[in-house]
Amino acid sequence: MNYKDVIRRKLISLSNYVKQLLPITEYTYEEYISNYFIYYTGERLVQLIIETCMDINSLIIEYKGLRPGYPNCTKVYSLGSWGICSPPFRLSQPQQAVFGKVIAPAPRSRNSRSYKPPHLP
Repeated sequence: MNYKDVIRRKLISLSNYVKQLLPITEYTYEEYISNYFIYYTGERLVQLIIETCMDINSLIIEYKGLRPGYPNCTKVYSLGSWGICSPPFRLSQPQQAVFGKVIAPAPRSRNSRSYKPPHLP
């Protein structure tokens, strides 16, 4: 596999997703949460951005022959701990704890039957 070409394509996709997300920033918060089309479009673009970043991280980890100690969530900060990312992009221990407790559990709680987006009755 030519990792550089794959990562380059992923970066192009990432750039396009960010460009597509920019028009959503023109809406107020109230407009954003009250318009399902805008809300779910923004949500999906953020999801694509995160998935693309995770893919890039995985490709770099694979290319370097490294193995993260845990599943996907640690790939985000594994690159920093191995010295691949520069210090501003590394997560400190407290930041890693926040990521694991707040951000990583979100998909599980979001998929529960009791989850409702904030703008739905």
